[in-house]
Amino acid sequence: QAILPRKLKTGKSAAETSVVGFSLTATHSYMEFCTATSIATGFSQNGINTTMFGCFADTCTTGFTCAATAGPSKVIACVAKACVTVGFTAVDYSTIFAFCIAYGGTGSSDGFVTTANGVVFFNCTSWGNAGDGWQLGGGFITHTLINCVSVGNAAFQYHAVTSGEVSA
Repeated sequence: QAILPRKLKTGKSAAETSVVGFSLTATHSYMEFCTATSIATGFSQNGINTTMFGCFADTCTTGFTCAATAGPSKVIACVAKACVTVGFTAVDYSTIFAFCIAYGGTGSSDGFVTTANGVVFFNCTSWGNAGDGWQLGGGFITHTLINCVSVGNAAFQYHAVTSGEVSA
């Protein structure tokens, strides 16, 4: 199990499209209370059964990306503020987002985007983003939203799209 130090900050330019602030790739990895600021991708979660808790992505192009091929990946009590493209995105199955907040996204930023099957959003909030609050794609895929709030986003609050429309 990998445990990363707390309260680390990154400081690269968001224009550097390949730079990732923090990446969980090991099986059963855990990260808590880390901050990524002004970077292309704040947090990337590719490991099996990984958890991010209390992390903060500030002015990143993409706040949090979950692409684990075998889950579940958990993102708990994390915040994406003023991201340019998307606050939180899940591109593979069995990701669980709980108590997460995406707000103040700029550009065409959506709060939460997924094309994956079996993604669960629990008590999450999307507000004041330049795009959709939730963009739920992938055709006949099951997404679960429980007690989630979407308000004040510039486009749709909840947007079910086909895979060709998904912007993340």
